[in-house]
Amino acid sequence: MSSPFEWLADRVAAVTANHDLLVIVVALLLTGVAGAGLVNLDMADQTAIDDGVFNATEVGDGLQYLDRHYMDGQDTAVSSVYVRPEGNALSRSSLAATLAYQEAVLDNATVASELRGERIQGPPTLIGTHLAGANASVAKQRAAIEEATDAQLREAIRATLGDPVVAGRYLPAGYEPGSATAESMRTQFTFAVASVTQQQEPLPDERAQTALYEAATDRPAVFTMGTVAQADWSEQQIADVFLLVVPPALVLVVAVLAFAYRDLVDVLLGFTGVCVSLVWFFGILGWLGIPAGFASIVGPVLIVALSIDFGLHVFMRHRERRAASADGADTGVRPAMRRSTASVMVAFLLVAVTAAVGFLANITNPVGFIRAFGIVITLGVLAAVFVFVTLVPALKVRVDTMLESRGVDRRKTALGTSGSLKPLLGSGVTLARRGALVVVVVALVVGGAGLLTYDELDRQGFQQSFVTEDDWQTDLPGPVGWSAHETEFRQNQQYVQSNFRSDDDRERRTTFLIRGDVTDPRALEAVHRGTQAAKESPMTFEQGGEVSVISPLSLAVDTAVDDEAFAALLAGVAADDDRLDGLLSSVAAENPAFAERMAATTPADVEGDLGLVYDALYDANDQTGVVLERRAGGYESMRLVIPVEQGLDVDERGQEMHAIADEMETDAYDVVPVDFATVANAGLGEIADSIIWTMGLAFAGIALVLAATYRIERGSATLGIVTVVPIVLVVGAVFASMALLGLSLTFITAFLVSITIGLGIDYNIHVSDRFAHELADGAEPVEALSTTVTGTGGALLGSALTSSAAFATLLVHPSVVFQSFGFIVVVALVLSFVVSVLVFPSMLLVWARASRPTR
Repeated sequence: MSSPFEWLADRVAAVTANHDLLVIVVALLLTGVAGAGLVNLDMADQTAIDDGVFNATEVGDGLQYLDRHYMDGQDTAVSSVYVRPEGNALSRSSLAATLAYQEAVLDNATVASELRGERIQGPPTLIGTHLAGANASVAKQRAAIEEATDAQLREAIRATLGDPVVAGRYLPAGYEPGSATAESMRTQFTFAVASVTQQQEPLPDERAQTALYEAATDRPAVFTMGTVAQADWSEQQIADVFLLVVPPALVLVVAVLAFAYRDLVDVLLGFTGVCVSLVWFFGILGWLGIPAGFASIVGPVLIVALSIDFGLHVFMRHRERRAASADGADTGVRPAMRRSTASVMVAFLLVAVTAAVGFLANITNPVGFIRAFGIVITLGVLAAVFVFVTLVPALKVRVDTMLESRGVDRRKTALGTSGSLKPLLGSGVTLARRGALVVVVVALVVGGAGLLTYDELDRQGFQQSFVTEDDWQTDLPGPVGWSAHETEFRQNQQYVQSNFRSDDDRERRTTFLIRGDVTDPRALEAVHRGTQAAKESPMTFEQGGEVSVISPLSLAVDTAVDDEAFAALLAGVAADDDRLDGLLSSVAAENPAFAERMAATTPADVEGDLGLVYDALYDANDQTGVVLERRAGGYESMRLVIPVEQGLDVDERGQEMHAIADEMETDAYDVVPVDFATVANAGLGEIADSIIWTMGLAFAGIALVLAATYRIERGSATLGIVTVVPIVLVVGAVFASMALLGLSLTFITAFLVSITIGLGIDYNIHVSDRFAHELADGAEPVEALSTTVTGTGGALLGSALTSSAAFATLLVHPSVVFQSFGFIVVVALVLSFVVSVLVFPSMLLVWARASRPTR
């Protein structure tokens, strides 16, 4: 008696084989409905990450503490406009031209209505208001600059741009504060927040950004860096990816399909099924309203890989069926298609369900696009199953019947059932027959050792890289050569990143939070060590050769230089504290102005600790609350804020900030570096580490599904458990390969493990289902294995070659992320195939002998 699954598969296969034209029409109509979702396709990235994963880390806790106890909230969005003329950016003509640009922009109603707070700030505004008055209009500022004498203009520049902090905000790193010469400058427009990116970056109204961009297009010296400006760069990147990756992928896939099928008609039919599956995939994205982003690149490759696999199994099993009957009773196109489709349909459904379990294991992942991708790829796989058990077999029946009616013999040999491939594929059976238990034990040891290398993998939050003219992809001829790095936006971006502090507060600084008894001089000693380490770091931003840090110590030093009374108080407290006195002596050795002030100051006759100094600092300097937390009359924490270069590698920046924190750390104080890089790395490190839970969930779910299905279909739950074991070994081998090649474990590569599981289990299911089917037909275990690996193994070989070829093309992509993706999936596919035909037969033979001792 057949199982419910087999009965259903036979009914569907019968309809497909006997009513092929009807099936083709219905399938194409449904494809049209699915494809209608393409009009709603959103190509935006979806990278939102749940806050909880960050908050659970030490750095995330530090960020929450800063948000609660320090006033750093950002309720405005800044858009920067850069001026880079041929000559001096601070010349009279350049300043006046920039103010003329501002006048033109202010004529836009959206810009005028959305401006907030300081509205427009930059060298022209600072200099113009210095000359014309604080409330002067832009027109009056421009007139004042044009009418000022050279001496007056130089004095205004010195007065407004002599402060390194101000200069660092608006002028490039090479600018000497107070100098009348600069190669470029930046003006900042402060707008209301209209939206927030998934990276929590506040953005102004897009119409305001567009107005800034368009007003700069006819001014060669002026450019912007907003989302509107980068549109051309983004489009060119997409075009470069398409031209660089897709052509070789198509060539490789078609070449391998030609080798596997050795028949043009079958290649075209299989390729048609792949294309229809892609229409379903993108249509599903559109109908569900899920932004494509990452899925638009990775998803199609996955669907292509599985579609090719399904097609190979349908066609190769059909070839086997047509060649199986010597009496000719079952060699017709339709009967053979009915039996072959029915025989593979259960395996297809199992592949779809188990792949879905593997992908949906990411449903708890805090990364938004990974959760969405798991859902979409699951639906895409189910759609591919539908296409290859209905439309493709029906097309095959229709075409082969038509050709044979015209005298064309459509009998073909299945890959692996003859020629030199047959003994090669059968080597796994030979190993199983000679020493199955030994093969299993060795495989378990090797795979287990690979799993242990997981702890040795380097954890990183991001793998980030930009293409430069040094990359080999840029040297390729014609349209395939990478050219996005040559766009005006990318050239401007490189200049800004190399010369300016970031205009995003999250990127331009790092805060070191110090909690404990901050009235103890040891806290200020820690700040001093951190300041020294920051000044020596290659990642901190220098303005005129100086690194402008801000901390309670720097404020106390600056206030003492300007305020004699405060200096006396500071000296008086230090007189009774040797540790504080030693610290001030060290600072004086580095700061001549402070040394001169303290040498000329008579210490006040006071009793108290640093709390007394902090009280006075709060009264004397309104910046104190930025770096010193006072609650209920006491002091709970302090912080050191350092400027950081922009455009840095996220992981390298995070590591450097932690290294500076280590210089400050003591047993008495907890020092946490908080910036977007350390927060991201901590949270994404947690995500990468969650891979173990994802794997466990995926393996448990797949094992449960296979055990239940095989119990119903084949009467043995243990066969389902055995089918999962090889993919566990493959995952271990992938980890070992990553460790050997020094690949880091990121939240992207962690996600790839679920893809490895989803694709790899496909091979094992096809082998175990075919093996069980042969046993059910009365074959001995070794005979059943031989039939399985030479028949199904041939289709698996073709699938592994084509899928690997498709993913291997990602290795030519200049991004480290895509290179890692391509490498890991190729390794996983190759290992999955090797294990399925060399190791898995031994496992199946051991299982068969244990569960069928009489055979």
